[in-house]
Amino acid sequence: MSLFIVGTPIGNLKDISFRALETLKEADLILTENPRQSLKIFSHFNLPRKRITRYRWPTEELMDVICKQKVAFLVNSGTPAISDPGKDLALECHKRGIEIRVIPGPSALASIISVCGIIEKEFHFLGFLPKKKGDKLKIFNEYFQKGETIVFYESPYRLIKTLEILKENFPKSQVFIAKEMTKIFENYFLDFPEELLKKFADDKKLLRGEFSLAVKLQP
Repeated sequence: MSLFIVGTPIGNLKDISFRALETLKEADLILTENPRQSLKIFSHFNLPRKRITRYRWPTEELMDVICKQKVAFLVNSGTPAISDPGKDLALECHKRGIEIRVIPGPSALASIISVCGIIEKEFHFLGFLPKKKGDKLKIFNEYFQKGETIVFYESPYRLIKTLEILKENFPKSQVFIAKEMTKIFENYFLDFPEELLKKFADDKKLLRGEFSLAVKLQP
């Protein structure tokens, strides 16, 4: 029948849409990145726990099911296929002529763009950056040459090292850090790399949570 791409909250469960809840309630099958994580939504909103299955890849068996049933797909949080699984499944549906519908929802990418204040018209989204310092620096140099503002997600375990790279190579860059968006400890920081590095290095509690960054690269 059809595949419904369902956006879910990135933290605050109150951000879920009526249409998302309706779709999850009516779906014959729920595909999810992490069933245990998704069950929190079903429990919180008293949704019927139908067939909830972990999604891995678009197998022939799965595609046959989607052809015959109403299937909803969601990820741990946010909108599928934005640095999360979902791209391959959507592409396979397009190839087979299977109807796809999107249930728009929260996205860390859209949220940081709207709140950072340093993006005018254009930016480049990088998802999660490579772990190695040399690989990160190569990417920063590439977009510095293009004069583009970059947006990316960063692990709390690598945030300090990323700020060190920016301080050493792009000290005058405007860096906006979004911490735990929509959650209890939501907070925002806009400053130069050196000042942000001091702030996060001095207070280890700040490193807890999930981070999104927007950086306007300057030498």
